[in-house]
Amino acid sequence: MKIITPEESKLIDSLLQSKFGIDSLILMENAARDTLELLSKITNNEWNKYNFLVFSGTGNNGGDGIALARHLSSLTSNLKVFIVGDTNKTTKETQKNLEILSKIFENIFFIQETNEGIKVYNKDKTTEKELNHIYEHFSTNTIIIDALVGVGVKGELRSPIKEVVEIINNLKEKGAKVISIDVPSGLNLSLKKSEVLKTTTAVKADKTITFFSIKSGMFFREVQNFLGELVVSDLKIPRSVLESLVESKVFLLTEDHFTRYPEKDIIGDKKRYGRVIFIGGSEKYTGALILGLKASTKTGVGYTIAITLEKYDSIVKSQLPEVISIPLPSRDRGFFSKEDIKHIKEIVKPDDVIVFGNGMGTKEETKEFTTEFLELFKENIIVLDADGINNLASNRELIKNLKNQEKLIITPHLREFKRLSGEENADEDPFGKGLKFWQETKVNLVLKDNIMYFYSHDGEIWISNMNKSNLAKGGSGDILAGLIGGNVAFTKDIKKGVLLSFFMLGKASTKAQEKYLTSSPSPVDIINEL
Repeated sequence: MKIITPEESKLIDSLLQSKFGIDSLILMENAARDTLELLSKITNNEWNKYNFLVFSGTGNNGGDGIALARHLSSLTSNLKVFIVGDTNKTTKETQKNLEILSKIFENIFFIQETNEGIKVYNKDKTTEKELNHIYEHFSTNTIIIDALVGVGVKGELRSPIKEVVEIINNLKEKGAKVISIDVPSGLNLSLKKSEVLKTTTAVKADKTITFFSIKSGMFFREVQNFLGELVVSDLKIPRSVLESLVESKVFLLTEDHFTRYPEKDIIGDKKRYGRVIFIGGSEKYTGALILGLKASTKTGVGYTIAITLEKYDSIVKSQLPEVISIPLPSRDRGFFSKEDIKHIKEIVKPDDVIVFGNGMGTKEETKEFTTEFLELFKENIIVLDADGINNLASNRELIKNLKNQEKLIITPHLREFKRLSGEENADEDPFGKGLKFWQETKVNLVLKDNIMYFYSHDGEIWISNMNKSNLAKGGSGDILAGLIGGNVAFTKDIKKGVLLSFFMLGKASTKAQEKYLTSSPSPVDIINEL
C-alpha cells in the first residue's frame, strides 16, 4: 500500500474532482458512509445502546463528521453534535452539511472562544455554558467521533480545539471509545520522525479511519497510542485509480502482501532453489553466525553453506547438521585475513548469494580482507551485515566505490548506519537520512530501527512495522540477515526476498511475543516460530 503525504492526500482530493468530476460533497458523503460502516461493526447495529458525541471542526474534516452525524440522527436518539471553532471560517462544503443537519436535528452545540473564555452554546445560541458542560453528556457506552482537524494541521493546536482534545482524552480515560476521522486531531504527519514526535496534544483514538491510503508518519511505533487500530477507506473509489493519482514510491508492507510462503515445485530439485553462503564468525562472536545460519534454514533456499575459520568449524557442525560447513585452512587463527580469499574463490559460484560479516570481528587484517572481498565478489549478490558494515565504514574510499552496485544489500541498524554514512542525527530522521544515503550510492539499503526501511535499487522504498515486539536484542539483526540471504537465493529476486524476510520476521516475532508472554522475545524464540 502506498504511503502518502498530507499534500498528496489533498492532491488526490483535487484530482478526483477535476479529472473525474467527483464533487467534494460526494467525497464527504462517502467518508461519512464508510465511517458509519465502521460504527456498525463496533455497535453490532444496536445503535440505541450507545451514546454518541460528535466533535466537528469548521474545515472539511469537520464536514465529514457533520455528514456522519446526519446519518446517525436517523439511527439513534442518543446523539449530540458539537461544532468547534469560528463558524465564520467554515468551508463551503462543511457549511452545506451543517445547514442540512440544522434543519433536521436539534442537539447541536457550538463551542467558541470569547472574551470571557471558551463557551458552549446551544443550537439557537439562547443559552451559554462553560466548556465543562461537555462532561454532562458523558454516560455509559459513549462513543466519541473526532472530526476536529484533518491531515493539514501542523504544530500546536489552538484554542478551543486544544481544550476540546484534552476533554476527549479525559472522557476516554473514563471509558469512552474514540473514533478519529482521517487522523487523530493534533497528530503531526511527516516522514521525518522528529517532526511527528513534536506532537504533544492530540486525540488518543481507539480506532482511526483514514482515507485514500495510509499517511506519512502513521507507521511510526511512537504514535500508535494516538492512532489505535488503523482502518484505511478508499471512499468507494477503486484503489487502482487512487494509486494512479500520486507518484509516491513509498510503500507500507502489510499482512496481505504475502498470503503464504511461496511454494516449491513438488518435483523441484534442491539445486534449483539456490545456495546461500555465510562468511563470518570469530573468537567472540560465533553465536551471531549460528543465528544467521539457523534463520536461513527456515527459508526455501536449497543449500545453506558456512565458510568458517578452521577452529570454529566443529561448532557449526555440532549445532547445525543441516548446514554445510566448509572450514578454511586457517589453523588456530581466530580472524579472517586476505590469505583466505584464494580458498573462498574455489567455493563460491557466480549465482551464490553471500551473507557477509555476522560475528566477523573488526581486526585490521579483517578490514583488509573485507576490502578485497567486496571488490572481488561484486558480481555476486552480497548481504553485508554487522561487522561487514563496520569494516566497510572505516574505509571511506571503498564506500564511494560501491556506488550503483545493484547486487549489494547493506543492512545496518541505526548505530552502524551512523558510522557508515557519517549522519550523527540519523535517529531524528531515519527515513530521510536513509534516502540521502541511497541517493548517493544507489545500493540496496535495509535500515533497521524499531521499524524497518528498505530502499530498493529500482527506486521503491518499503517500510515495515509488522513486528509487534521489541527486537532491540543482540542477534535480531543476524536473524534478518539470514532470512534475507536465504529468501533472495530462493526467490532469485532481491526486492521480493527482502520483503518476504520482513514479513517472516514480523510474523515470527509477534508469535513469539504472544507465546512467551514477553514484549522482547529472544532471538532463539523468534527462530523457533519461523
